[in-house]
Amino acid sequence: MITLDASAAIKLVITEENSDKISNAFDSVTSRGEPILTVDIMLAESVNGLWKHLMVLKDIDENQFETAYKNLLALWNSTEIIPTEILIDKARQIAKRHMLTIYDSLYVSLSLLNNAPILSCDSAILEKSEKIGINTLKI
Repeated sequence: MITLDASAAIKLVITEENSDKISNAFDSVTSRGEPILTVDIMLAESVNGLWKHLMVLKDIDENQFETAYKNLLALWNSTEIIPTEILIDKARQIAKRHMLTIYDSLYVSLSLLNNAPILSCDSAILEKSEKIGINTLKI
């Protein structure tokens, strides 16, 4: 079981630096049939990331955006989605105690709740998770 955040989800659907490492870590978990957990905000955050690649960074074209979006929806449908309302109390405590955004703290809270390692490319999430005692999947 792992917690998947938006930064890692994006790397699973488009090619970026460390996409191959994220894919390998993800495949090692899914090949064992373990569940992939995520927070209900992951889809919106990830689509926003794809939009940024298309509109701001301009490193993908419209066809790549649409393919990545379809692949993201397939990934989304294969995860166990946890509602924010279940995680928000713990997330706000984590956010205040560790100077982490509420969005990032939701993923950390989910990992704590399920004793699940976190798969992320976000340095703040990885750093704070390790300080709290959450295993991170090294990439």
